[in-house]
Amino acid sequence: MSASEQPHVFFLAHGLYPIKGYPVTGNGVRAWGLIQGLRQRGCRVTYATPADTIRPGWEAYTTPGFDVVFFDGASDLNASIDRIKPDVIVGVNWELVDLLSKELEVPLVLDLIAPRLLEMQFQRATHTAIDTEMLHYMQVLGRGSHFLCSTDKQKAFYRSWLMLSGIYGEDDPIDVIPISANPDIPQRTRKITNELTFIYGGVFWPWQRPSSYLNRVLTSLQRHGQGRLLVIGGSYPLAQEDATASAFTDTLVSNPHLMLKPLLPYEEMEQTFLNAHVAVDLLERNPERELSFSYRIIEYLRCGLPVVCNHYLAIASDIESYQAGWVINIEDDPDALEALVNDILTHPDRIAERSANAQRLVRERFNWERTTEPLYQYCAKPTMLQRQPNVLTTILARQQRLEDDLRDQASLHTEQLSQQGNWLDRQETRLVSVGKQLDRIERANQAHQADIRE
Repeated sequence: MSASEQPHVFFLAHGLYPIKGYPVTGNGVRAWGLIQGLRQRGCRVTYATPADTIRPGWEAYTTPGFDVVFFDGASDLNASIDRIKPDVIVGVNWELVDLLSKELEVPLVLDLIAPRLLEMQFQRATHTAIDTEMLHYMQVLGRGSHFLCSTDKQKAFYRSWLMLSGIYGEDDPIDVIPISANPDIPQRTRKITNELTFIYGGVFWPWQRPSSYLNRVLTSLQRHGQGRLLVIGGSYPLAQEDATASAFTDTLVSNPHLMLKPLLPYEEMEQTFLNAHVAVDLLERNPERELSFSYRIIEYLRCGLPVVCNHYLAIASDIESYQAGWVINIEDDPDALEALVNDILTHPDRIAERSANAQRLVRERFNWERTTEPLYQYCAKPTMLQRQPNVLTTILARQQRLEDDLRDQASLHTEQLSQQGNWLDRQETRLVSVGKQLDRIERANQAHQADIRE
């Protein structure tokens, strides 16, 4: 790539970007935001996803400078990379990195958007499965040349993993790029009425546990005799149906103020958000949630939905400073949620100001034209990261040397034992021969004694 050329960036993801008529995954939204930021700066982009994630209508989004390839397995993927010859590869789903050729000489950016190892603890994974995934994770990290995450908390968390993977030194290979949204902010047209709609939406993951909070919202709505709670969600769009969604809805109390909808296509989700009034993103605290950065919160804010959120979220300080919602600390004030719902229902006219603040927050802090600058700077001048042998490689190498030494010693002892065995065999043969000679002498002596007596 010459100094005057813009980089060609190859995105590797599992699942498509937002297309009409289909729900989209969080990784698809994340990739799309990064892509739009790079495209706005003139980069050429190729988007690669497995062939089994194809959805009708994807062609409508291809434009000059933005191409899509579908691959069926490692050889197909690497053939596409060899043909396209990108300047940088961005892995949005790190699990797909195993498909890349070990001889690949293209700088690899890994987007560490979700703390996968923390998520596994909520999926009934065995210790063996988690241990295996940890080793796999370090091996994948060891292939990266640059890294992305969504928050400063995540950056601190991933630094340790990078050191374990052999990546350390004065250089800082991690850029913080939050999940971002289209700066083209939609206009809200629905007026504030006494029939307020609170909304919660997204994939029902086992590490996200909002039920107790949502039930408290429902109880408050029923007590006031007004408002409704719309819950939109379901299982991961690219996975087979499991019991997670039904298990979640079973935990919600039966209530006339509750409405349930399945996951919606992106454009329908946006319209639903625009027709609602307040978003609720309250979940039980755990290590995964403390590190998380939810794309649905950004979508809420972009659609002008002020968000009720937990105080421990990374985005809570922004929501509080912009007055783009309400930050509550249930741990210090157990009745804070009921008091807040009561205040919102009593003073619905105050929502409009926070709604405008929510959209201003996205425009100023979380729009992809601003947030993606660090990724562009790296892609414009990519470098292959020089790394030290990681702790895993070091441990395995030491173990291998120990095994080799033990094997050599065992071989030497075996040879010595074999030689000693051969010597003993020879001695045994000699003893047998001597024994036979003694037998002959004894018989001869007995015959001689018999002759003398005669």
